[in-house]
Amino acid sequence: MNDAAHVVSASGASAGTTVAQTEQGRVSGIYHGICRGYKAAHEAEYLGMFPKLLALREQRDSLIRGASVFTANMLARVSEELEAFEAYMAAMTEVKWDQYAPNVVTDVGANAMLDAALAGSAYTVTGPFMGLIGAVSYSSVPVAANTMASHATWTESGATNAPTYTAPRKTIAWNAASARSKGPSAAPVFAITGTGTAKGVFLCFGSGAVSTIDSTAGTLYSAGLFTGGDQAVVNTNTVTVTYSTSL
Repeated sequence: MNDAAHVVSASGASAGTTVAQTEQGRVSGIYHGICRGYKAAHEAEYLGMFPKLLALREQRDSLIRGASVFTANMLARVSEELEAFEAYMAAMTEVKWDQYAPNVVTDVGANAMLDAALAGSAYTVTGPFMGLIGAVSYSSVPVAANTMASHATWTESGATNAPTYTAPRKTIAWNAASARSKGPSAAPVFAITGTGTAKGVFLCFGSGAVSTIDSTAGTLYSAGLFTGGDQAVVNTNTVTVTYSTSL
């Protein structure tokens, strides 16, 4: 038998693998952000009810952060109440912008995911936590070499940098993976408290990661900018962001 017959020769492809298959095997993902704000005709009513909306969201998020068998029933009740109240409030709002942000999965993020999946033992993820990228001190796009401690061309918004929102970063709860894809079970909501410009979104997780805005701890998994460019937000706007990733 001629051993050479088993060698696949293809420009730009590895043996036994087409370029299309190689591309398909890469991690990809996309953020989807929707900003809503009150209609002018409902300004007074909306602003009067807004503090209750914030309180319910904070209660829900707090229960998610401390999720346990003891809080599961309470979380279900609060989530149900919040869902009904959000629907009531949403009727007084309109969509201000709707944007997608394809992500860059960082080198450290991909490595952490591979270590957890292929070498982890009883692995429990810390986070993930979602944050916003703002326009303050922005100079260039996120890149694969970025880390939580080193992303000199962009900054996190939410506290020191505008636009501000009700802290902390948003904790993500996930659906089970299906069809090689995974996404949140509930889209995180950023309640904007100060005028500014939102440019994109990021996710961090892993050892040391925390929900504290501006923390440089943990692993930067991915980051992406809105394809439509800078997006303005003002106090009382809500930015709902979901994320899907696939292999």
